[in-house]
Amino acid sequence: MFAIRVLCLLIGVVLLAIIIVSTDIYAAIKLIQGMGWGILLVTVAYSVISFGDTLSFHVLTHKIPMTIRNFYELWKIRLVGEAYNQVLPLGGLGGEPIKAVLLKQSTEMDLEEITASLFAAKTVNIVTLIIFLAVGFLLMGWEKRISPEFFRAAGLGLAVLSLGILGFFLIQRMGLLSVLFSRLLHRLKGRFLNVIAIISNIEHRLYECYRYRKYRFLASLFVALIVWVVSIVEVYLVLYFLGYPISWTEAWIIESGAQLVKAGTFFIPGSIGAFDGAFLLLCGMITGSPVVGAAVAVVRRLREISWTAFGFAIGIFRLKKYEQGKKKY
Repeated sequence: MFAIRVLCLLIGVVLLAIIIVSTDIYAAIKLIQGMGWGILLVTVAYSVISFGDTLSFHVLTHKIPMTIRNFYELWKIRLVGEAYNQVLPLGGLGGEPIKAVLLKQSTEMDLEEITASLFAAKTVNIVTLIIFLAVGFLLMGWEKRISPEFFRAAGLGLAVLSLGILGFFLIQRMGLLSVLFSRLLHRLKGRFLNVIAIISNIEHRLYECYRYRKYRFLASLFVALIVWVVSIVEVYLVLYFLGYPISWTEAWIIESGAQLVKAGTFFIPGSIGAFDGAFLLLCGMITGSPVVGAAVAVVRRLREISWTAFGFAIGIFRLKKYEQGKKKY
């Protein structure tokens, strides 16, 4: 497993090296220096997205009362989990166990309810992502500056991703996960009976979420979709302060195209190289300057590094506080 992680990281580093060698990175840095205080505004603007993601999860989780204190606690937990999601090559799932542990420490929810809530929240996120990407794909079709090759590749990627998401949702909705595990472990059923029972219980709670708390689920979907739409503001602001203002439609095309590439390269930690290359390519086509794309990629990485470091700092603080609490008893 360690070897696979190293290999994926090496792939990303090679892609990033190719981008650096083939681009005038010094010109990109000069553009970024010209942003002034704008780069700080772009970094802070991400907090809106962070709060929105937290609200989407809070609305979905009916056992956590809707209070400011609880929202703040969930926000911190999200930051810690997303920090791990950024660095682990597990398709945005590496931080979910961390979130589960922190939720167990901070709430009265049992582990099965927490797991079901995290599964439902991930489903909400990826379903709304598909909607966001689909709109972006349609906009690409009307944008003449997008190359036909990229448009076809985006269409194929979107189709594959959509089928995968549909399968993921149906497995939850129809309770197929426990059936699958039962068949895989039928020879060792006695030993793994508890595991199958736990999975079955989680599926039951997911079914309750989709069937009996559908208004909360729909509200969570709505908030998550708004968050994806708001994410285009970041691209818009970056290019505005770089001196290359674009339309909101063009910002949607760039962000959705980059997110599609990120989803397709989930096995690379942080999609390093691939995600940056997407900005380089898309911004190059829209603005006519690959250097601008490189600048956008660098600014985006600076923002991610800042918030990831913040998430790890919160995690370290919570760990020390938890250990001090244990020593008292």
